[in-house]
Amino acid sequence: MGRKSKTSTSSKQKSSPRKNSRRSRRLNKRLPSPSPSELVSSDNENDTSINPCDAAHSPSPTWDCEEGDTIPEEDPESGGSDNGTGGITDDDSGSSDEDQVDAQQSRNARAPNWKPWQDRYLVQMVDKLRPFEAGRHETSKAWDNLSIALKAESSKKGPKSTVDRTGTACRSRFLLLVKFHEQEQTRSKQKTGTNEEVDEHVRLMDDLVEQVRESKLEGKNKTQKKDDTEKQAGLEIRDAAMKSLVPRENLTDIAGEDAPIRERQGQRKRRRSSSVVSDKENESSPKKRRRNKIDEVIKRRNKDDEKRLEEARECEEKRHKESIEVQTQMVGVLQNLNTSINEMRQESRESHLKDTEAQGQQSQILASLATIVAAASKKE
Repeated sequence: MGRKSKTSTSSKQKSSPRKNSRRSRRLNKRLPSPSPSELVSSDNENDTSINPCDAAHSPSPTWDCEEGDTIPEEDPESGGSDNGTGGITDDDSGSSDEDQVDAQQSRNARAPNWKPWQDRYLVQMVDKLRPFEAGRHETSKAWDNLSIALKAESSKKGPKSTVDRTGTACRSRFLLLVKFHEQEQTRSKQKTGTNEEVDEHVRLMDDLVEQVRESKLEGKNKTQKKDDTEKQAGLEIRDAAMKSLVPRENLTDIAGEDAPIRERQGQRKRRRSSSVVSDKENESSPKKRRRNKIDEVIKRRNKDDEKRLEEARECEEKRHKESIEVQTQMVGVLQNLNTSINEMRQESRESHLKDTEAQGQQSQILASLATIVAAASKKE
């Protein structure tokens, strides 16, 4: 009995390492895998072995998602590495800035949402090129040219400010901005930018929305005018075709001849009893009445046009006569002024002569007085 107990205790001692190893494997499976930062920190620490039993009671590592933060999105241009370098090795570290610029522009082109500063660029370019005023068959080309000009203009401030969009995208965005402006949401959509930039953007949108409305109205008027012209041309063609209609009695009746069935069905089965009745029916037909109405309308319009022309001629003649009368009056006034000026000159000359004569007489009187005074002084 003593030997059996010793052997059983020794077998238990031998099997204990196996049980420990199995237990450690189970615990390792249950434990979450450590993050790369924990692995690095564990390498830097002392190489001490961790007891699996103690590890089972250690708290699990905390992740950023558990604290309410969102998982960071991977950049489509990056290689998906954890260190944020995009998988760039030491050999690839000397890449040029042009590759970075192309990557930035490609991300800008694939971006689904428009930013406020991109909207301002778009509105400024639309105000400059006015693609909505292009014709029906030139609209897409005009917006494509705008997208090219928008890319060239926005790239002047740097690669990050480049707006690389297609013409269709620019057109759709501008129509959406017009809709926002009609709903008075333009200022609320501009979440970034200075007050001056936003005010300028709102002012441009005011002008552009008004111009877009005027352009649509002008297009509708042109379409309506074209439809009216085509309708009038159709009426004239129908009137011309109705004038060449053949009377029924002049048609040849081939119903009794050897004609095919289709031809006989196309011919009238009987003639009218008299030409008078046929004439009355033709005159009372709706086509005839319609043609007479059209002729009356045309004659009335011609009379109205002649009357207006006559009135215009009379007004022109009246204006011409009035202008001639005004010119004759001005000529008479000028002649009167000329005569009055000549009379004033003559009067001034006569007064000047009178003044000279009076001065001569005064000088003679003074000379005679001087001689008399001199003679009197000698006598004394």
